[in-house]
Amino acid sequence: MPTLTVYPTGPQNQALATLRYRAAAEALGWQIVLGKEGVDTVFPERVQQADVVLIPRDFPRFFEPFRQVLAEARRAGKPVIYDLDDLLLAIPADHPYLNDYEDALGGILYAIIEADQVIVSTPLLREVLLPLQPRIAVWPTLLPDALWALQTPRLSEPAAPLRIGYMGGLSHGPDLELITAVLQQFLNLRGDQVEIHFWGCSPPAALAEQPQVRQVNPSVADYAEFAQVFSTTAFADIWLAPLKTNLFNRCKSAIKFWEYSAIGGAGIYSRLEPYDMVVQDGENGLLAGSYEEWLAAVTQLADNPDLRLRLAENAQQTLRQQGLLSTELDSWQAVYTAVSPRSHYPQSDTLLAQMLLRYSENVQQRSDQRHQEALNLVAAQKQLQRLQQHLEAVQVRNQVLQTRSDQLEAILQNPRWRAWQRFKRITRLDFSPLPDHQPFN
Repeated sequence: MPTLTVYPTGPQNQALATLRYRAAAEALGWQIVLGKEGVDTVFPERVQQADVVLIPRDFPRFFEPFRQVLAEARRAGKPVIYDLDDLLLAIPADHPYLNDYEDALGGILYAIIEADQVIVSTPLLREVLLPLQPRIAVWPTLLPDALWALQTPRLSEPAAPLRIGYMGGLSHGPDLELITAVLQQFLNLRGDQVEIHFWGCSPPAALAEQPQVRQVNPSVADYAEFAQVFSTTAFADIWLAPLKTNLFNRCKSAIKFWEYSAIGGAGIYSRLEPYDMVVQDGENGLLAGSYEEWLAAVTQLADNPDLRLRLAENAQQTLRQQGLLSTELDSWQAVYTAVSPRSHYPQSDTLLAQMLLRYSENVQQRSDQRHQEALNLVAAQKQLQRLQQHLEAVQVRNQVLQTRSDQLEAILQNPRWRAWQRFKRITRLDFSPLPDHQPFN
C-alpha cells in the first residue's frame, strides 16, 4: 500500500483536499499520513513514512517548516509533488480572498521551482507555469462519483415558476457582478414567473431584496455532505456559471460544469477556457460572454423546455464520459508514481531559477516579518485594552469610594447628627467639645 504524506492547510473533508487528492488516494487504497496537524504544527520527519510527499496549494506560507520538509525529503530520497489548482500568483485585485494569499506568494513561487513535480488542474495553468518549472503534469479536477448521486434530468411542473440557480462559494462575488444586471432585467420582464436561488453565497446586493430571490442553503464546508445535500435537493431549470475575464479565472477547472451536470442541470457558462473545453455550445450547454449573450441565453432556455432537457441529458453524458473520478483513477496513480526525486539539492540549474528562488525567499521572509509584526501589534493592542479595562475598573472603584466618603462627610457635618452625638455625651456626663469629623462611638 503506497503512502502519501500530505502537508495540508485545511481540513481533509473540505473540497480542496477531497477533489485534488483524497478521494483518488482512498479509492486506490493509498494510505494518507498528515504531516501537519492543527493550525501550525508541522512534522517534517513524517516524510520518512512516505512513498510520495505532497505539498498542496498554500502550505508554503509556513516557509521555514516547508523548507525543512524539502530538506528532509532530499535527505531521505523522497519525491516531492507540489499541487496547485489555481493561479495564486495572479489573483485579481477584486478577489475577496486576495489578502489571504499575500503572505504566501513567495513560498508558492519557491515551491513551484523546487518541487520534483508540479501537478496543476488545467492545460492553461501548466502553460503559464512552464517557464518556472519544466516538470508539470495536468491532473484535472474531476467529480468523485462515489460522493454524488447522479440525478436524471427532468423538467419542472408546467405551472411552477421558472427557477434559475447559481451555486458557488463566497469568493465568487465579482463573478456574479457579470450577470446581476441580466438577472435584474429578466426579473423585470417575467416578474412572479421567475425564482432565483443562490446556493452557498449570498445574492448580490442589487437582487437581495427582491421577493423572487432567495439564498437556499448556507455554504457547507464538508464536501461529502455538500455533495449529498446538493445532489438530492437542488433543482433549477437553468443553472448559471459566470466568470470574469482574467487570467486567474481562465486557469480554473470545469468542476462547476461537472457538479451541475451531476444533478441533471442545464447550464449557461462563461465563454472562457474552463468551460469551452467541455461545453459544446448548443449541445450540452450554452456559452455566453457579453450582457446581450447572457440575456439571450437565459431567455432562450426559459422559453424552450425541450432544449433545457436535451442540454441537461447531453451534459450528463459528457460527465459520464469525461468527468467522473472513477474512470481516471489509473491516470491519477500514473501521475503520482511517475515522479522521482531530483539528483541534487538545491534543484535550480539555471541562473534565472537561482534568481527567482532568491527573490521568492526574500518575498516570503518579508511577508513572514510583516505577519509577525501584525501579530505583535495585535498582542500589544490586546495588552493595552486589558490595561485600559483595569484603569477603568480602578476609576469606578475610586468613584464608589469617593461617593461613600462624600456621604459620610455629609452625615458627620449634619447639625442633627452632631446634636445627637452631644446629647449622648451629656447622658454620659461628658461635656468636652466634639472634635471635627469624629465618628459616632
